[in-house]
Amino acid sequence: MSDTSLRIAQETHETMARWAFAIGAISDHGIRVRVLAERLASVPPDAHEPLEEALLERVLERTDNAAVTLLAWVGLRAAERCLKEAAFSPPEIDWGGRPLALGERKTLARTADRRLLDRALRDPHPDVVREVLLNPRLLELDVTRLCATPRISPVIVARVLTSTRWVSRAAVLRATVLNPASPEELTSLIVGLADLEDLRAVEGDRRISLKTRDRAANMLARSQTLR
Repeated sequence: MSDTSLRIAQETHETMARWAFAIGAISDHGIRVRVLAERLASVPPDAHEPLEEALLERVLERTDNAAVTLLAWVGLRAAERCLKEAAFSPPEIDWGGRPLALGERKTLARTADRRLLDRALRDPHPDVVREVLLNPRLLELDVTRLCATPRISPVIVARVLTSTRWVSRAAVLRATVLNPASPEELTSLIVGLADLEDLRAVEGDRRISLKTRDRAANMLARSQTLR
């Protein structure tokens, strides 16, 4: 590596250290996401991936505030995916009785009826899923199973990870990173929070995106040097 490359890498790590210190001092996840978005908007787009890598390195080293900063990054990328697919609007859907419009399905997603709650979780529209994710009767097991669903729509995964209530749940993150249907821009970040067993599983599953597998392999190799 040239002197210039070394200097740039050092500056990137120093920038990420400052960001993590500032973002980690914020107690509210939503505000962390907004602050991170402002920080990323202040640097060129080609600097984003090196900053991601620097943050993953800090998570691996268990540096203060690194994990919560990474969760903010996950939340931001998930929100961007939701905005990208905001125009998605399937027709009326039959829940087993008559065709239901989007507004009706969103209302039913707030129900205390377990049968309707289970049906709402299988709805293809992210706005319905957003409502059911707010339902106090929803269990972590429900969300974990949703994120582990084969061929789950990427925007549904993203909607789950925009939820302050669920984005930090280890079981939900594990189900997401191990599911080949999950979008790469999220799994390539979440892999930074995986344990060694799951890193090995990700690295060895060719159905998972190459970027995510490469990061898992790099983290496994790096973890050996930190022992």
